[in-house]
Amino acid sequence: GGGEEWDVGAGDGGVVVWVTRCDSGADVELDAVVINEDNVTQVGNAIRAIRKRGGGTSIHSCIDRASDLITEATPAAPLRVIDVSTDGQSNQAQAVAASERAQQAGISVLNAIGVGSGANETLLSNIVFPQPAGGERGFVLTVDGYEAYMEGIAGKMY
Repeated sequence: GGGEEWDVGAGDGGVVVWVTRCDSGADVELDAVVINEDNVTQVGNAIRAIRKRGGGTSIHSCIDRASDLITEATPAAPLRVIDVSTDGQSNQAQAVAASERAQQAGISVLNAIGVGSGANETLLSNIVFPQPAGGERGFVLTVDGYEAYMEGIAGKMY
């Protein structure tokens, strides 16, 4: 159970990342940090060190929290992206409603990564935007497990 959320927005020409864990709620695991060549390895290591917890998956809580973090950040990012990553199931109606709220709040893109066989790809396809799912923005990816997932996420930063 549980999932992680990557919130990425540009700040002063850079990329700002937050990591939020969503199980029964939405807890920020990594506060906002601007990624640059001096700290990319340190940030990648901090993200890899976040341990998966068991429990439920509250995708709607994480989308809402991520949307708030991004839309309240200053300066405002020209491209506001939420990456939802999960290994579990969540309430589809609540997740879709949260996705719609995020889009209305000014989030540009919501992508999803399903980890392992327990991830609900139908749900993920329904929450991503822009629709239809697929392409460079609004994509759904699946990976076999957390090791492949963490390596792939770290690779996005280098």
